Amino acid sequence: MTSAKITTTLSGLILSLLIATLAGCQTTKVPEPEILPINNPAPAGKTFLLEGFEEGNFWEAVSDSWDKWGNHNYSLKTALTKEWASEGKSSAAWDFDAMMTIIPENEKKKKRPPKKSGSAPKQDYQATFVCNALLKNNWTPYESLAVDFNNLTGKPLRVNVAVQDGSEWKWTETEIFTLGPGENKNVIFSLTERLKSDGQETSALVNGNNIYCAAIQILGENEGGKLLVDNIRLVKKQ
Repeated sequence: MTSAKITTTLSGLILSLLIATLAGCQTTKVPEPEILPINNPAPAGKTFLLEGFEEGNFWEAVSDSWDKWGNHNYSLKTALTKEWASEGKSSAAWDFDAMMTIIPENEKKKKRPPKKSGSAPKQDYQATFVCNALLKNNWTPYESLAVDFNNLTGKPLRVNVAVQDGSEWKWTETEIFTLGPGENKNVIFSLTERLKSDGQETSALVNGNNIYCAAIQILGENEGGKLLVDNIRLVKKQ
């Protein structure tokens, strides 16, 4: 065998070994940890049923009605349903659009408006459902808001609560929780800790004795779908 042939053969072997080594070094994608549903015990403090969705539907989807104050809102519609309830016989069914940087073909329902700046409570993506007909406006005796959810999307959802006072019209937002797929019981939103208003941390609701509007927000990227909500309770300070 000539030296040229030997060199060519060795080069081929080295190249084959290199390709095999690189293929063996490819990393396997580590699956993301599973997000389990929240299942807290019932609150210890005395509760006031703020909304049980038995007497009618007093919550509405913001949809595009707030676009002039901030980013486009992806809430679509609200309705009462009897397919699930954690209190009484009915709950609210909230539909929301896909909130994603890249929208799958089957989720391209409509052209998304460009993002705007403004003063409404917002994240990059949000679907907000609001109530302006609250049964109780003085929230100062209460330490938290407890809510039951049934997440029908099959994927985790990030949610929080925002309330607006009727004096200065300022919003206070709670911390964000991640709901697992399925039923999430007694999700507790503190009204005295980990709060923010105008981007600043605060330990109390702004003008908590005069709450005009309450909102539950779905935040961050997701594929859209339906969230069932029931048994919204104010929990008294102990």
